[in-house]
Amino acid sequence: MFAAFNEPFDEPGATGFEWLSRDEAEVQAYVDDPWCGEPLSNGFVADMLEATAVMWQPEAEAGIPTGVPVLIFSGARDPVGGPDSASVRDLSARYEAAGVPVTLRLYEGGRHEMLNEINRARVHADLLAWLDQILP
Repeated sequence: MFAAFNEPFDEPGATGFEWLSRDEAEVQAYVDDPWCGEPLSNGFVADMLEATAVMWQPEAEAGIPTGVPVLIFSGARDPVGGPDSASVRDLSARYEAAGVPVTLRLYEGGRHEMLNEINRARVHADLLAWLDQILP
């Protein structure tokens, strides 16, 4: 289901999971983990697609508390976010339009697992700084 995500990163010797991170050790750890990389069951995919359809309904934003700040962060090259992070930007815009205070951070060159990326120290620092800013 996610095989196409690796196409931009497909080079000789690729594992098929380079779309997850630029950190080769993290990708290899994923590949080596017996609990990772298995095909998804039909039931899981059906449930995921159903939940996604519900989440993207315009009325879904009505259930989000408008007084709770939200941090959305993503790698700018995360294939799940779409070209130019379009889905991530769209989500942020939808939350903002619903009155939710949103901070959007896109990390140049980052892929899917930003907490396991080569710039993870920056991501962690940004997350902690954001929490320090919003927490009393």
